[in-house]
Amino acid sequence: MSELNENFERLMEFVKQHNFHKLFSQVYFVEDKSIRRFFNPDKSAEISHQDIFVFENYENRFDEILK
Repeated sequence: MSELNENFERLMEFVKQHNFHKLFSQVYFVEDKSIRRFFNPDKSAEISHQDIFVFENYENRFDEILK
């Protein structure tokens, strides 16, 4: 099992234990450095589609970051 998968399973256990009311159907990953932030009153941000990853496509990068 990959590190990402292990950590995701821990997150899911946390969600169940704390009875979150809003469940989610999909998870996407974005690295903080890819987020373009705007310092205006609504504190909006912009993320390029190319910087959004699905779980399966981010596993190797997650392991790389941990090492």
